Amino acid sequence: MILSNNEAGPSQQSSANSCPYKLNHRYLHAKSRHPLTLRYIGPLPPVSTTPPPGCQIWLGVEYDDPAHGKGHSGTYKDIQVFTTREEASGAFVRFAAGGNPPLAEGMTLVESIEERYGRIIPDTSSEAGVISSSKPTPASTDEGRKEEPSTAPRGKEGVILGSSSGAIVVEAPNIGGVKDRCGKLEKLRNMGFEDEAIRCLGGDEEVRQVLRKRLKGLKWLNLSRNLIQGWEAVAEIVDHLEGLEILTLNHSRYESFPADLSKEARERYCRAFIRFKELHLSDCLISWDQICRLGSVFQHVEVLYLEANRTLNNLPSILEGWHSLKELKLGGCPLSDWAQTTQASSALPSLQFLDLSYTDITTIPELSSSDKPLQNIQSLTMLDSRVSTWTDIDNLSTYMPNVSSLRFSSHPTVSAPYEDDDPLPAPSLAISGHPKLDRSIFIATLPNLVSFNSTPVSSTERRDSELFYISYVYKYISERGSLVGEGAGSWGRYEELCKLHGRETNKVREKTTKDRSGLRAKMITIHIYTAQESNAETTLTILPSSTIILLQRKVARLLGIKASDSPSLNLWTVRNGKEGEREKAVDVLGEGGDREVGWWFNDGDGVIVEQDNS
Repeated sequence: MILSNNEAGPSQQSSANSCPYKLNHRYLHAKSRHPLTLRYIGPLPPVSTTPPPGCQIWLGVEYDDPAHGKGHSGTYKDIQVFTTREEASGAFVRFAAGGNPPLAEGMTLVESIEERYGRIIPDTSSEAGVISSSKPTPASTDEGRKEEPSTAPRGKEGVILGSSSGAIVVEAPNIGGVKDRCGKLEKLRNMGFEDEAIRCLGGDEEVRQVLRKRLKGLKWLNLSRNLIQGWEAVAEIVDHLEGLEILTLNHSRYESFPADLSKEARERYCRAFIRFKELHLSDCLISWDQICRLGSVFQHVEVLYLEANRTLNNLPSILEGWHSLKELKLGGCPLSDWAQTTQASSALPSLQFLDLSYTDITTIPELSSSDKPLQNIQSLTMLDSRVSTWTDIDNLSTYMPNVSSLRFSSHPTVSAPYEDDDPLPAPSLAISGHPKLDRSIFIATLPNLVSFNSTPVSSTERRDSELFYISYVYKYISERGSLVGEGAGSWGRYEELCKLHGRETNKVREKTTKDRSGLRAKMITIHIYTAQESNAETTLTILPSSTIILLQRKVARLLGIKASDSPSLNLWTVRNGKEGEREKAVDVLGEGGDREVGWWFNDGDGVIVEQDNS
């Protein structure tokens, strides 16, 4: 048996008539103060068509946070009494006429403003609640109560203690001046009423008109964790705050935005929301369909926060409207399909910033012929990402080829944490989590990157990262195949960067008939050329983990140069010039002698030696 949320059942109508609460309205639990939505009023099943006199009335409620529910979704003895949007968020609360109210209404925005800042319509006689004890002041003006002098010290200011019914005045020096400064609504630019359970605008027409005039300069309003029922009430509030540009409505629940609006209603919504540049709807259980509908009335929003919306586990359609949107934040949503997520964002012509942090996306597939790359995305954030391989990052560069700023970190289950000074792990297709290693590969993989994890990428760092990337990929491939070119397709820019920096991509890995083990198996061979005789060649072997300074000393010994003169040797990486002539590329000592040899050189690479005689 299922009872409707919106229509009273056989016994609900009489119960509802004696109950002060309204179905589908928002309340606080009177004791716990947890926000909830009322879904049912009536007796518990089985429901009789003629309930006996004095039948117990129960309130079926849906908590905003399922943790506060009673583990069911509106069922009682396997009967569906009402439905909830989230599993296990339902509860039944006993209602007794004449007893303590089980539910409480929130405050109006007008009440909250006056409680914090003083009267909206200023009291010209004296500031409410603030008294000066230079002469006797009545403790209360309630009808029927005899006026008594204040107990505050004479000549000092005080504030009436609210719980004392005007009988107690607390000394508060200069409280009048404080309230005067705080009460200057005309100077306010930001107002926050988070967790104050605002339910509506409130106030009479005179107060509203004064509010409209005094808060013309307000730019940002925070109404998070509110009890506003629907978008009509939101529109009514912002219509009286003509300067608003940022609206925060996080951690709240709203009725569905109408699919079919009349021309007059659409114009009213558009007029109320036309000024907004930034909208926060995080953790609002809002559906993708609702977001698309809201795009038709929030026509100039540039930043949209949809974080932690548990209902956004898939994005089934292209995001309509929101033609001015530049920044979309989907962090914390249970999204798992990369292609679907990017496709849903493909119709946003102005979108430049995308946040996909803390999602369930584990892989980035190759760009298919039906997918459209997001050419306009310049900034991407993927913190706590479950993406695990460098192949995914290569595919990312095809989906978003113009990304210039990236923030990325791996989820703890994907890669073990490393410290900056930990040794570099062995080459692998897996994202390691090592800060230095990952940064270099990200920079090399994404050619337009100018900022990684909020740190700028210089041209020198880019060159170093690309050369290291070539070395890293070479080591990975050479350990798995006889030709360097085999398996290179798993590394998107490898061949491109080899050509850019004059490295060969199809060099046969040198083989030896000797059984090499231990450290000798890890050593690489480097070909030594002098600047004067580039055809003359000699070789040396060295561990790739050795420093460039050690390489410099070994080269000096090999060429018969005194140890004292070895610092005068400059070492250059080699590139092929015209007609195959060897040319100098990068002065590796100029980039820091403490770098490892393996940063610059692979097995079989060459180095040009030039002695500085100055």
